[in-house]
Amino acid sequence: MSSPKYADRVARGSTIIFLSVFLAMALGYVLRLFFSRVLSIEEFGLLYSIFVFFGIFGLFRDVGLNQTIVKMLPEFMVRKELHKIKSLILFSSVFQFLVAIAILVPILFFSDQIAVSYFHNPYAGQVLYVFGLMFIFNVFVSIFQSTLQGLQKVAYYSLVQPLNLALPLIFAFLLVGSGIMGAALSYTIAAMLVTFITLFLSVRSIPNFFGLRTAIDKPFLRDVFSFSLPVFIGSIGSYILSYTDTVVITFFKSLREVAWYQAALPTSQILWIFSSAVIVVLFPLVSEMWAKRETKLLSEGVALLMKFMFVLVLPLALVMLAFPEFVLNLLFGPSYVQGAQALQILAIAAIFTSLWSVSSVVLSGIGKPKATTKIVLFAAAFNLVANIILVQYMGIAGVALATLASFIMAFAFSTFSLRKYISLRIPLAPLLKSAIGGTAMLVIILGLKYTLNFDPWIEVFVCLIAGLAFYTLFIFLTRTITRQELLLLSKIRMPIPKIIVRIASRLAKA
Repeated sequence: MSSPKYADRVARGSTIIFLSVFLAMALGYVLRLFFSRVLSIEEFGLLYSIFVFFGIFGLFRDVGLNQTIVKMLPEFMVRKELHKIKSLILFSSVFQFLVAIAILVPILFFSDQIAVSYFHNPYAGQVLYVFGLMFIFNVFVSIFQSTLQGLQKVAYYSLVQPLNLALPLIFAFLLVGSGIMGAALSYTIAAMLVTFITLFLSVRSIPNFFGLRTAIDKPFLRDVFSFSLPVFIGSIGSYILSYTDTVVITFFKSLREVAWYQAALPTSQILWIFSSAVIVVLFPLVSEMWAKRETKLLSEGVALLMKFMFVLVLPLALVMLAFPEFVLNLLFGPSYVQGAQALQILAIAAIFTSLWSVSSVVLSGIGKPKATTKIVLFAAAFNLVANIILVQYMGIAGVALATLASFIMAFAFSTFSLRKYISLRIPLAPLLKSAIGGTAMLVIILGLKYTLNFDPWIEVFVCLIAGLAFYTLFIFLTRTITRQELLLLSKIRMPIPKIIVRIASRLAKA
């Protein structure tokens, strides 16, 4: 496959997947907003505490097998070893099902004790039973979704995550009168339906699936686990970073505080959309450029991408910093505005998360995934310790602060590690200009906010228009971004949305 054709294929596939990710994020957020309206704040906190509880055990159920499916299925397809595809799917299904049962039985047996000692809510025991059933169905959803990804059935694969959230939303409307039990049932029924849908799509994608023989022997298992176990070890850090916050708040604080945090966290994650768009296609491009030894072009492109990421995310993070109560009240209601300080901190954390996503995917793309794994594990360990300490004194704001520090640390370490392999020069001057422009923008917004005495909607609108207009003009008048840089990004096919490049090209000075 030639390079241009490969790039076109990557671009088409990544566009579909990105739209799928965007739709899934939107549906997930709408579902969360719906539950915040129909559940009490304690029920809302309990719902997402149980989600995180089972999410942690999902790591030990998986042990890296799903990523093994994604890696090995294309190889089996190339070698025409279809029987190995069936063998890997069946083995993963049976293995993960048995592990899930082994995890679930003691959870349900001690459900009453877990409900009181961990969730601080006796009713949680009943909800654990319903989510336990979803935990089993999700074994097969994740396996079949990985199968579709490994078979490169992009259209099928991109359906799964939106379905995972659209169906619970539909059933949630139907079961709205049943409280948290209705919410749990909506997720469980949806998981059951998605299981059968993904099974059908997977079987349909494999020629003569039922006629294929299976051969699961020691050499086969050795190959499978030689890949899956290192992946599993590397995933531990990612899971800790993802779930530590909620686990610590649940154990040391109250479900109300979990609810506040679970309103602030996904709201700040809206800012991740730019990095999500980038990392979808960045990995294969980096791998290709590294293989061609185009290290100079790669280092220039990465530096520019970091700069663009910072310039794009910074003003949006500062908007959340300026209007946290308004945002949470608008989206979740007045009961959730206590998460405002956590939202402010997490919004700043989103800037470093976006930058870290670039440096970490580049490290993996040049064949240094072990470096990324070490960084993630170290950041996760720090996050866990900092969470436990700070939650005692600062509550959810302390947890958010620990998360911010962890992402700053991860970005710094990954960038330092990356500089060992490519001559990456961090664009400090443009980043400083952006920070100055952002600070001035924030001063303008806050000045107008405390000066104006209009309707809150009009006040926010005027502040945002004035602040963002100033920031945009500042960026281009100070030549923080130039046309030459935009042309370079276009040359190396870096994934900046075209509309942003088009607008920037018109505004930027040569």
